[in-house]
Amino acid sequence: MKLEKLKINSYGKIKNKEIDLKDGINIIKGNNESGKSTILSYISSMFYGASSNLEKKKISDYDKFKPWEGDEFSGKIKYKLDNGEEYEVFRDFKKKNQTKIYNKNLEEITDKFGTDKSLGSTYFVEQTGVDKSLYQTTILSTQENIRLDQETQNSFVQRLSNILSSGEDSTSYKKVSDNLNNKIKNEIGSSRSKDKPINVIGREIETLKKQILELNQYEVNKFSINGKKEKILEDLDDINNKNNFINEIYDIKNDIEKNTEKVNELEEKISNIEKNKKENDEQKIQIKEKIEKIEKNENATASSKKNNQKINKNNKNLLIIKSIIFILFIICLICSFAIPNIIVKNICGIFSILLLFLDTYLFFKFKDIKNDEEIENENNDVENDDKIKEYNNKLGVLDGKEQAYLDDINKNNEDIKKLDAMLDELSKKEDSIINKYSNKLDEEFIERIKNSKNIDREKRSIQDEKNTLELELKKTSVDEENVAPMLEKKVQYEEKLDLLKEQYDELIKREEVIRLALESLDESYEEMKNNIIPKFTNNLSNNINKFTDGKYNRVTINDKEGLIVEKENGEYASIHNLSSGTVDQLYLALRLSMINDMTSEKMPILLDESFCFFDDERLENVLKFIYEELNSNQLIVFTCTKREEEILNKNKIKYNLINL
Repeated sequence: MKLEKLKINSYGKIKNKEIDLKDGINIIKGNNESGKSTILSYISSMFYGASSNLEKKKISDYDKFKPWEGDEFSGKIKYKLDNGEEYEVFRDFKKKNQTKIYNKNLEEITDKFGTDKSLGSTYFVEQTGVDKSLYQTTILSTQENIRLDQETQNSFVQRLSNILSSGEDSTSYKKVSDNLNNKIKNEIGSSRSKDKPINVIGREIETLKKQILELNQYEVNKFSINGKKEKILEDLDDINNKNNFINEIYDIKNDIEKNTEKVNELEEKISNIEKNKKENDEQKIQIKEKIEKIEKNENATASSKKNNQKINKNNKNLLIIKSIIFILFIICLICSFAIPNIIVKNICGIFSILLLFLDTYLFFKFKDIKNDEEIENENNDVENDDKIKEYNNKLGVLDGKEQAYLDDINKNNEDIKKLDAMLDELSKKEDSIINKYSNKLDEEFIERIKNSKNIDREKRSIQDEKNTLELELKKTSVDEENVAPMLEKKVQYEEKLDLLKEQYDELIKREEVIRLALESLDESYEEMKNNIIPKFTNNLSNNINKFTDGKYNRVTINDKEGLIVEKENGEYASIHNLSSGTVDQLYLALRLSMINDMTSEKMPILLDESFCFFDDERLENVLKFIYEELNSNQLIVFTCTKREEEILNKNKIKYNLINL
């Protein structure tokens, strides 16, 4: 891969800058603060996007290189892959790293590559297989990456060992293995541990299981309460149906009863009217009979007068006889007192008494005859006409009463007909209500209520039953309320138990994953030791041999002593015994030895002030090595000195110089 052109519209302090790059060696020279590091960052951002994340920095690349003035924050890069394909890529960093990719024919092919939401297109990773981390540890070598301080030099053995054992300079096989085992031990635990996560969670699970088991009784109680409540509600529903039926039928039956009573009253009234009418008729018959009798008496009046004349004559004779008897009584009474002869005296006395009785009898007899005749005469002469008139008046009154009775009977019969019609309608309504509740209530209850003579008593009975059920329902609700908190607690325990089980299972799965990782790590390590490390150490040995002009011939690593270097005389020395300059060379050699093994592309080599601590001899060896051994790779050196130019000119090596 070759970088051909950089077009920086605005990035950091650089604006409207174009840089043309060539194959082979390119030297970008500029004083400090002239923008060399900014150009390096620009190349990385064009490949991977300007990240807003800190990435172990104090300030993110996006915030660090965002221009202070203007809205422009973009640029373009042109490059060619080893297969000859040429691309131009434009990025607008301000618009979430919006990317546009063009092929050699300037056709936009952006859609052919994936996209990251924050970093834009991932075209470079897809084309080269080099991610940002690998790019920064191999392709790009800065002063900070090459120059190691004393503390860093002391740990470089481990970093080299890490590369040889794991392929990453920051990753130690042994540390990774120990870390994974410690994760199992400390972050998970085992059956032999006591206070590790898996032990704590296991104890909590067992405790919750016991608590849930104790609370299961409340579940049984809840089931029983629900059954009882359901039964009460069913009974209440039945009671309500009965109550509604009674209320509906009650009004109908009351109306039927009232109308029936009215009918009975009317019938009784008709009966009384008919009785009065009968009495009225009887009175009429009696009066008519009396009139007939009077009329008969009037017919007999003439003969009565003749009889009266005869009686008057007889009465005169009787009066004479009575007078004679009275005189004889007086004479006998006197003789009884005057005659001294006792016998004659007694006879006169007895005879006077008999005469007295006879005279008295004739007196009353004469009086009676005289009174009857007077009454009869009065009736015949004075009262007969008045009585007939009076009787006729009474007959008129009785006739009026009879008509009134007939009118009342007819009116009452009409009212009875209306009431009968109403009773028929009420009877139909009653049948309709019965049909309405026939599927809800048993037939026996319906018949009982239908035929009941005391619905009020039935209503009271139903209401009492309803009150009893409502009281039971209230008690059941109280029981339910008492059970509810315990069931809620049970639910909480179960949820917590499920969560703990998930955590427990997660720990088990995590342990399985870690153990699988350990197995894979062991297998990879063995494979690396057997296949990759020999090749890698050979490359590294070749590089350091040429870097040091044959002073150090071989670099190797073993599990016991770590990284060791073979001197020119054949002696092996620990890397801790090497000078800091040699360690710097070794680290750069390490990075360069990896550059062509990480991808099929011959990636450019970017060196930013990487030789500032190298002496001229070491610098010349490195440049000659890169020119001779890595001539397929484009080299871009960022420097602030003329040393690189002088050495290249001395060795007649062509280069492209770019002054900032």
